[in-house]
Amino acid sequence: MGTKFLWWIVLTMFMGASLFPIWSTRCPPMQDYPRHLALAEILNRIHDPAFDYGQNFDDHLRVGPYSFFYLAVLGMAAFFPVETAGKVVISLYLVLIAFLVGRISLRSSLDLPRSPSFPSWTPLLFFLFAFNQFYFLGMVNFIISVPLLILALRDHDRLSREDAGRHPFVRHILWQIVLFLAHPFTFLIYIFFALLGAAVFDRARPKFKRSLILPFAAAVVFSTWYVMTTTVLSTSAPAASPLRWLPPRMTIAYLAYMFTGMRWFDGVDMPAVVLWTALGVVILRGYLVLPKKERSLPDRYVLFLGVSLLALLTLPFAQGGYSYVNLRFAPVSYFFLTMIVSNLRWKRGRTAVLIFLIASLMASSVVKQRRISREIGEVVPLIKVIPPNVRILPLVFDNDSPELDRPFFDVHLHDHDYYHVFVGGGINPYFPRESIFPVRYKAHAEKPAPPEYQPQRFVWDLHADDYRYFLARRAPPEFVSFLSTRAEPVGRSGPWILFKKKRK
Repeated sequence: MGTKFLWWIVLTMFMGASLFPIWSTRCPPMQDYPRHLALAEILNRIHDPAFDYGQNFDDHLRVGPYSFFYLAVLGMAAFFPVETAGKVVISLYLVLIAFLVGRISLRSSLDLPRSPSFPSWTPLLFFLFAFNQFYFLGMVNFIISVPLLILALRDHDRLSREDAGRHPFVRHILWQIVLFLAHPFTFLIYIFFALLGAAVFDRARPKFKRSLILPFAAAVVFSTWYVMTTTVLSTSAPAASPLRWLPPRMTIAYLAYMFTGMRWFDGVDMPAVVLWTALGVVILRGYLVLPKKERSLPDRYVLFLGVSLLALLTLPFAQGGYSYVNLRFAPVSYFFLTMIVSNLRWKRGRTAVLIFLIASLMASSVVKQRRISREIGEVVPLIKVIPPNVRILPLVFDNDSPELDRPFFDVHLHDHDYYHVFVGGGINPYFPRESIFPVRYKAHAEKPAPPEYQPQRFVWDLHADDYRYFLARRAPPEFVSFLSTRAEPVGRSGPWILFKKKRK
């Protein structure tokens, strides 16, 4: 009883630590999050006459893949401001992580012998892997889908082995529905791994047919959605873009980011490397000292991990505008790895070392997140100076952070989107145009602007007429001097400078 009580205390502490970076600052440490939150705000206010969103945007939100974050935020916006609603949804992701830890620690479904030390502490690794590369990239729908994937696969395994009543079956369908709404790629991964697990491990089980029917039904849903989507888009879609692969060293570096403090080419975070190495040694040593009868690992997840790593190394990075195809298997592989070691139970001394190392890595991640949040928050004092319902042109000359590796992270590329959340109304030229996003520009609303990644191509005579404010980050001195002759500097905050066009 004492061990179980201590486990709940530790779980609560980890949960609080994971939520702290989200709620302790106005700007969570996530690259694309401001964009997603701004789109949710536009959807929430598109019919509000106090804002000009309805003049500039069309609402294309539909219940389907990629819609979970927006639907959840809009549902909560009836009770909270969108800024708060967004944090609640991100918190739900971390609640899912805690739920996953609890279910696996206290009610493991894996056929491994239990040691006297109860419960298992190794699932706390899920808290570390929650703050993976895609978390810092701010791909909110995808990160939410990863713990849903594990919960769905775990349920599928149980349903194929047990006499399940109506409740477990309905619960599994609910996992499928939410996973489908969150992200179609992860939904497709679920279908593949569920069918693979059934074909390899469930053929001799009495519930084999059930284990095939559930993912097969999901495959029918996915295929129907895919055919309907491609049919609708086929009339205006461009010719198929070629596949693009990353150099192997880039893929390996991306996989390693989790264990090197999200840095590689700019120099690894050595304290993080040391802590992760020590943690790996403790887990491996703890496994090797177990009696042979307790060393068996869950074959299902060993296979899933191997296939995930193979997919990571062989699949393309992108086709057209859809990218990070193979890299999405990185967090999936981390979660499978945790499932493999989740039933390991050791004596108290080794468990204490394990908890200490996980807690140290968690603290390191929290500190990093806080620093990134403060960097993002430097734009807030300036955007609050801008009145509502105006056109702004962001010119981000340097979108990097010293906390994250430059080749894969553009942390400050979307900071300016907080204007639409904290002030409201207005428009900027860099909202995404892909059909998967729920908001699109009206035809007359799109105005000339330099490429988002090439602000140095700004030309006053081509780009300035349609904008009232110019928000520049780390602009070169010569550009600041040039713009100061045509626009009035309004203020500075950290590396940001705000300019207001001079009256003619």
